[in-house]
Amino acid sequence: MGRIDFGGINESILGQYPSILEEWLPDGKLEGNEYKSTNPTRSDNKIGSFSINIHSGVWSDFATGDSGSDPVSLYAYVNQIPQGESAKELAKLNGGDMPKPPPRKDDKETWTPIIPVPAGVQNYNTKHFRFGESSAVWEYLDGDGNLLGCMSRFETPGGKEIWPQTYCQSSAGRKSWRWLSFTKPRPLYGLFALAQNPKVQVWIVEGEKCTHELQSLSQKIAVVSWPGGSKSIGNTDWSPLAGRKCVIWPDADKPG
Repeated sequence: MGRIDFGGINESILGQYPSILEEWLPDGKLEGNEYKSTNPTRSDNKIGSFSINIHSGVWSDFATGDSGSDPVSLYAYVNQIPQGESAKELAKLNGGDMPKPPPRKDDKETWTPIIPVPAGVQNYNTKHFRFGESSAVWEYLDGDGNLLGCMSRFETPGGKEIWPQTYCQSSAGRKSWRWLSFTKPRPLYGLFALAQNPKVQVWIVEGEKCTHELQSLSQKIAVVSWPGGSKSIGNTDWSPLAGRKCVIWPDADKPG
């Protein structure tokens, strides 16, 4: 397609942005100059923190710190693809010139995690298209030691990013690792240690890093956490703890 006209693509989209945003983020609503919706890249159940200005194109998620300045970057973020690929896809939607609105969410290829990961599948990604190489990866295993998925940590100028990754199958039959979380209810982190120590006390902490470090200090307890932090407690399968003696060790902050 030659040189990508980012400016032209963005300008064309901004001319019809409200209707296009309804296609990209169908659960959103327009409030003044801001289009607000849930963030499809994370487990976000309430509209509020994810906002797009329909005139300037500037968007941000105040809960995560993610942001961008134009429609191309938003499309890349929502679909988890590089911005160059985003611009090409948008341009191709109208014969290589200016973009038509993207297809409706229901028409897009959807991905569903395969749990556990089938034997023989190549390893997960350690590098994210936006955040670069991960500084840590925590594998989620079931009670038998089968891989369910993982969480990756990335160091950023603003602090850190924690992203889930699961092996998925698409509605078109394709299979690959995707930056998507587990289906609800989500598994606990630490199930393997829990199963290997059926009689010890269970300590519940927040975060995979805390779980790993505390478990490495003692084999006389089983340590577990859950994906998604304090906002996702209700999306977790806590049934493996039924009948176990548990200690809850919250973070020393307001959510804790």
